[in-house]
Amino acid sequence: MKILISIIVPTYNSIATIDTCLNSITKQTFTNLEVVIVDGASSDGTDNFIKTFANKDNRIVWVSKRDKGIYDAMNKGVELCNGDWVLFLGSDDYLHDIRVLEDISFFLQKTSADIVYGDAILISNKERYGGQFDILRLHILNNLCHQTIFYRRSIFNKLGKYNLSYPIYADWDFNIRCFRHTEIKTQYIQRDIVVFNNLTGVSSLPHEDSFLKEIPVSYIKELNTLKRENKELLNSRPYIIGNSIYNAIKKVGVVAFMNKLRKT
Repeated sequence: MKILISIIVPTYNSIATIDTCLNSITKQTFTNLEVVIVDGASSDGTDNFIKTFANKDNRIVWVSKRDKGIYDAMNKGVELCNGDWVLFLGSDDYLHDIRVLEDISFFLQKTSADIVYGDAILISNKERYGGQFDILRLHILNNLCHQTIFYRRSIFNKLGKYNLSYPIYADWDFNIRCFRHTEIKTQYIQRDIVVFNNLTGVSSLPHEDSFLKEIPVSYIKELNTLKRENKELLNSRPYIIGNSIYNAIKKVGVVAFMNKLRKT
């Protein structure tokens, strides 16, 4: 029996990118899927585009209503979907190729894991982002790209949904909760899943998020910045000259040093 994969797409004023996103889903060779689009009451015609697109494909369900941001939309998508597995895809992202879901589905049908994830190709530089994650990497280095993660839908019953008090990094928080949980198994697959827009997404916006104050990564980055600035200072010409003067004064004393200066 084939599994059902639900792809949840939050949208808001996404008219410039939504076509590419949806086409990358509906043209997959794997067809046992549903697309749940949660629109935040767009004002640029996104909702009309979605309506027209959905009329041509009965696998698409959608709603358009004001929400509290992307993670609120993702939570609503979880409530609306029916799949065995859930993938979240940004409206400005797209699946890497037409065989992504087919290749992944073979693994999902036989795995005992609750989370299966692969790699992303970054739009900014075409480099691959991903590899294997564990709880340590999530805490002190960076987040797992949630557009590459297939979650068993049952996970959300076990852990709850995204924490709306984190407007930018609720997915990071959720991933840490998943990797911490002793009953949740994770599995990495070396497979490109998504082409990820890392230039204009929510996480690229310069907003404050209290989540960063609660994990070591923020302190580690701050420490690395201080170390780099300190190294630059120690190698600067003013510091080297000043340090030489200080050592000379320390060696011969202030009076002797001033007398030596007068003679030169």
